[in-house]
Amino acid sequence: MLPALMSPETARALARINERFYRSHAKHFASKRERAWPGMRRVLDELPAAPRTILDVGCGHGRFAQLLRERGSEASYQGADASAEMIALARERSDLLPGARFTQVDVIQQPEALPLGPFDLIAMFGVIHHVPSEPSRVALLRALAARIAPNGTLCVAFWRTSADERPDKRVPWSAARIDERELEPGDRLLRFDTDPAIFRFSHFADEPELARLAGALGVPFAGRFDSDGSGGIANAYLSWRRA
Repeated sequence: MLPALMSPETARALARINERFYRSHAKHFASKRERAWPGMRRVLDELPAAPRTILDVGCGHGRFAQLLRERGSEASYQGADASAEMIALARERSDLLPGARFTQVDVIQQPEALPLGPFDLIAMFGVIHHVPSEPSRVALLRALAARIAPNGTLCVAFWRTSADERPDKRVPWSAARIDERELEPGDRLLRFDTDPAIFRFSHFADEPELARLAGALGVPFAGRFDSDGSGGIANAYLSWRRA
């Protein structure tokens, strides 16, 4: 069963929460995300061939570009992120894939503004749970699917950690002046690190939603694996591959 439609005003208010977070706390966030997740490594291990062109959506401060350099990739790499502050951190690094390029794109409001490609690998890690409303998540995923090259792969990590259920992590919606009646099941306001005044919007995609998304892109679904975090289940990695 599909969730009720979220109003554009509420979706925009949720997006603004995260815009403010990354604008104000980019360096703090980056310091907590210094290394690639195990699941990112597995994505590269399971590709049918080494990609020649890569689009990294939500590239942040360049973790995936650093992993690609570590792996000896010779791909043409394009990173895209909504946060100018995170891109600035990426551009300051000297340990990323040579020739890495970065562009600022609001993937929620303007997914059509993403680089057109096509790309052998499109990766989106740690992003989709920040996109308010299922229709917007579908629209973003379809925009990415349209950019997959023949025999190319789209891989998206869906946040699955149970940290959102810990009482000390949850922040009441009143802190953001959000009407809870407008929200979808799985929407959360979560404290970042130890300061209850620093929080982000996140969406926990349940199994029915993952099943809907798997078949909604018009590109063959290629499979799923779970990885990362305690017990290796913090993220579900879903892949689509164009024949």
